[in-house]
Amino acid sequence: MNACGAIDSIIKSIKDNTTLPGHLPALVHALTPAVQAAQGKPGDLPANAIRANVAMKVDRLKTTAPILKAAVDDNKLRVGGGVYSLKTGRVDLL
Repeated sequence: MNACGAIDSIIKSIKDNTTLPGHLPALVHALTPAVQAAQGKPGDLPANAIRANVAMKVDRLKTTAPILKAAVDDNKLRVGGGVYSLKTGRVDLL
C-alpha cells in the first residue's frame, strides 16, 4: 500500500463532506478527480487514487503543454509516470 497524506485527507474530506483549512481546498480541488476516478474500483482506494492522479498528470502533460504535445506527437519525447513508495524507496512505473 502507498501512503499519501494529501490523498488520505481528501478521501476523508469527501466522505465527511468537510472543507479543509487554509490553502488545502486548492489541493482538494486538484486531487478530487483522481479520488473520484478510483472510487468503486477493487483494491485500496488511496493507492488507486494515487495511481489515478499520476496517470491524469501524465495525460495532462502529454496533451496540454504545446511544446511537449508536439514532441510527443512527433515521437521525440515520451512522458511517463511513477509512484514512489516512502516505505520501500521503490518507484513503480505506470
